[in-house]
Amino acid sequence: MSRHARERLRENLAALPDPALRIEDPEPVVPVWSEALSRLTDSVRAGIRDRPARQGRGTPPDTAVPGSPPLPADTH
Repeated sequence: MSRHARERLRENLAALPDPALRIEDPEPVVPVWSEALSRLTDSVRAGIRDRPARQGRGTPPDTAVPGSPPLPADTH
């Protein structure tokens, strides 16, 4: 593991609440959708929806992510 990766791991672990760090009976951390993640999700979905379909490849797979905001109605 690189030094940068170890530093990021330490930072991520330090940001967790104490109940999530318990060895026995840890409490899960509920993920939160940030505004930046919502924008990225919308951008990726739009890119997938708007790109031309490749012949013989069919439609792209479902891009729904559990807990994510719903897709906007198709305006085409």
